[in-house]
Amino acid sequence: MKKILLFVFVMLGIYSGNAFASGNAECSLGTPEKETVDAPKIFISSGVLYIQNVEEGAKVEIYSIVGIKVKTVTLNNGTIDVSDLNKGIYIVKVAKTSQKIVIQ
Repeated sequence: MKKILLFVFVMLGIYSGNAFASGNAECSLGTPEKETVDAPKIFISSGVLYIQNVEEGAKVEIYSIVGIKVKTVTLNNGTIDVSDLNKGIYIVKVAKTSQKIVIQ
């Protein structure tokens, strides 16, 4: 089974023309992309979710770890009050970014 999956991944790489298949030595599987200056930054502190590098008015969705949408808000001043959420692990989706947060 592992050999079949490896073959599929290699073939997908060959036909998609990615850096792995083209022999580009500067890029390899498992190497994270460098964060760009414009990438959204999401962090939490004292019941407030901070989101940077995202336009005001952007739609922010918060999901429980099991995938249930628990909150949808419009970004205002780069902050969202999450003090009403129970302790746990959540997924925050904004723009094209998703990130895990932990509310303690």
